[in-house]
Amino acid sequence: LTRGDLARATGDARAARASYELALAGATAASPAAPMLEAEARDRLGALDVAEGAVEEGARELARAVDLRRKLPDLHVLPLVASLRALARARVESGAPERAAEALDAALALLRKSARGALLVEVADERLALPVQAGVELLALRSEAARRELVPPPRPAAPSAFGRAFQRGITALQSERWREAEQAFADALALSPRHPMCAYNAACALARGGEPERALEWLARAHEYGLGSRDQTESLLADDPDLAPLHGHPEYEQLCERIRAAGLEARAYAATPLLHVPASGAEPRPLLVVLHADGATKRDVLDGPWRDLADATGCVLVAPSAPLAVGATSAEGMRWSLESPDGREQRWLYERPARDAVAYALAHARIDPRRCYVAGAGRCGERAFDLALAASELFAGVLVSDALVGAPELAERARAAAALGLRSGLVTDLSAPLHGLAVGEAPDAAFARVAERWRAWGLAGPALAHAGGAEAPAQLRRAFAELIAP
Repeated sequence: LTRGDLARATGDARAARASYELALAGATAASPAAPMLEAEARDRLGALDVAEGAVEEGARELARAVDLRRKLPDLHVLPLVASLRALARARVESGAPERAAEALDAALALLRKSARGALLVEVADERLALPVQAGVELLALRSEAARRELVPPPRPAAPSAFGRAFQRGITALQSERWREAEQAFADALALSPRHPMCAYNAACALARGGEPERALEWLARAHEYGLGSRDQTESLLADDPDLAPLHGHPEYEQLCERIRAAGLEARAYAATPLLHVPASGAEPRPLLVVLHADGATKRDVLDGPWRDLADATGCVLVAPSAPLAVGATSAEGMRWSLESPDGREQRWLYERPARDAVAYALAHARIDPRRCYVAGAGRCGERAFDLALAASELFAGVLVSDALVGAPELAERARAAAALGLRSGLVTDLSAPLHGLAVGEAPDAAFARVAERWRAWGLAGPALAHAGGAEAPAQLRRAFAELIAP
């Protein structure tokens, strides 16, 4: 699906359709996530049909997507709303406004049923007098327009030192200054260790510059840094003209095979989350999704304090895997993202695994879909917080451990999520390195500042600081128990 989205974004509708059809064919009943994947593929095919003028065929695909999404749990309300909106648009374009109204009415009914959607439905109700023909945007109620009214667009991020070094490498590569490109990518690698694309691009520069042996050394390093687990690596190796001088070289072909095999292994490992269902606890149970640390694995979550927390509270624990390998195998660790030149992290790299993990848990345990929570420690605490703000229709609360997440630019998103009922928990080991701690700021003062800011944003829930050591697991359990308390 991602490959198809990229192709469509670059105007290659034919390649996009081929990718979407391939994704559709791959959605089998053997996977718990198959109905969701099929719905997403049909959504995209329907939108592509409409864009190409095949409006009736597009409407049929979108109607199939709606039917599939109706069978999914309540956590998929917003995607269903989006599918209904797209279907309404297609029906308006095909000259069937009455049927478009049916889709709009269904979406509004869904939103009214969602307790967390109450505020945004009130905002949308002011637009209900619009006629259907002029009001297909009515479906912007919760999922788009209303949220945009509450949340301003993000400010552009300033380029990081890594981003500047990486861009120097790209510029030198495009200008055929091969050794300069290699040095720039080496500088970027020093700023973001084990970044496979730095090593890969250095390999490209040297291959083009007529130094195949050194190019192969850099490509081997890219393999050691997890190149194979990235999307589209296989097509890069086969089609990137910068690597054409290496084609036919026996060592290159062997290395490509190792990279492909590593990618298959990493994707297979990341495909299925780990699940722990406590021996006791009242059903339906709450669910806790925990994002493991970068460089760790999903197994580390179940082997750590989170499992004891789940047993103590009767909560089902699910640990999705990050999608990207740190090394040549998943056993070396997995990570959620690679540093990007623009300094932004792509949320979908952790949002999609988290959503899939919830769907997997719902298929394997009796869970209350209204009591799903997300948590993480350190950098992943920040990711969990961002995910909870972005998916407040899915998560009832978020638990952040050992991370000080309270940047002022989060204020509007946090207030909107709090208005939808999101709860938050902050638990901080003052003796440990804290993600987000400003230079020169005392940990206890920083904790107090963040806790107060969360309260000002309307986020209700526990805020606990402790001295670490043996006290840490107990404080983590206490914070979660308070977070999920009625």
